Amino acid sequence: MIASVWQSQFYEAGSLVQESCPQRLHVKPLHNKTTLKRTVQISVDIPEQSWDGLNYNVQDSSGARGTITFHTKYLVSAFRDDNSERVTKYRNALEFFKDSPDEVKTLALNETLQYLLEDIGGISVPVITTAFWGNNEEFYSQDELDVLMKNGGFLLERQTTDIETAIFEWQEYYEMSDLQINLLKSIFKRKIENPSKIITLTQSEIQMIEPNDEEGIQESRIYFKEIGVNWSL
Repeated sequence: MIASVWQSQFYEAGSLVQESCPQRLHVKPLHNKTTLKRTVQISVDIPEQSWDGLNYNVQDSSGARGTITFHTKYLVSAFRDDNSERVTKYRNALEFFKDSPDEVKTLALNETLQYLLEDIGGISVPVITTAFWGNNEEFYSQDELDVLMKNGGFLLERQTTDIETAIFEWQEYYEMSDLQINLLKSIFKRKIENPSKIITLTQSEIQMIEPNDEEGIQESRIYFKEIGVNWSL
């Protein structure tokens, strides 16, 4: 469920806007952890994003980056903000996943944290400033929501708004046409209905992307392929 609903919302706006999103986070303390329920919004610049298998990578121009790993059972996310005070005080990244299931720690080590490595004393180690993980019911973090957002979670501003608000903001920021938005919504609907099915765009749908040049066409093809959307020949 996580890998289908969250991925599908991250998928569609990301792929279309680079060529031319779940609900908000709400936290409720759970012992020394934080339950993330999806209900807060902050304002930042739209970051760059890409997909690599199960991993959604996002970064901005000011030194913040993060990765979310979408597993069939769990979602594992970690961030590093180079402007955070935490980045100067090295801390074992797994401490941010304290009390998480062993499977979450394994996913973090083998997937999520591999995108957040830094050289420390000649050794490549993951350096992060905040993290959260979840299952089909709840999301957890060692940090309170405001701390999580301050230390890198702000990168998910639009991805964690409701889908209509996210699409509207993508459209405004990237000056997307109504035709492009119609295609985005069509692909989103198909992904939600059958997340694992490969989608093949027709020639008429490809034209809806409105690419301006050959480079734009090739970039769009690459981005779509990352999310399981192919182009017809």
